[in-house]
Amino acid sequence: MPQNLLTEAKIKSVKPTDLDWKLSDGGGLFLLVKPTGSKPWRRKYRLQGKENLLAIGSFPQVSLAEARTTREKTHPIPPMSGSTLSLEALAERKRAREVSLHTAGRRTLESHQQRHHRALSGRNITTAIPNGRCASDADGHS
Repeated sequence: MPQNLLTEAKIKSVKPTDLDWKLSDGGGLFLLVKPTGSKPWRRKYRLQGKENLLAIGSFPQVSLAEARTTREKTHPIPPMSGSTLSLEALAERKRAREVSLHTAGRRTLESHQQRHHRALSGRNITTAIPNGRCASDADGHS
């Protein structure tokens, strides 16, 4: 749940350093403070287990209130954050991939069965045993 940790005064007082650093507001929203002095808003989220970032805009062009509103509108997943796929489309792709893998596995099994059947169909199994007898016949047992 968003915690709203930042204030406008705190953001304005932030000074850049030699490295990028983050000021978190909670709920995945943070302000990235760059060495150049720019302060872009970012929203971190996960989609299908992968971490992604949504660029919202830079402070002061995008205020703290606007960034929070964007965070709330995009909760839990940004609808158009570089990926134009909806959750339904992602689920459909996953189902199609599973069906495809199942079909490929079934075809491979059928192919192996057909080759095995062809290999055995032309053979007379008794020709592989000397004199055409089973081992029990060789012992004199019938």
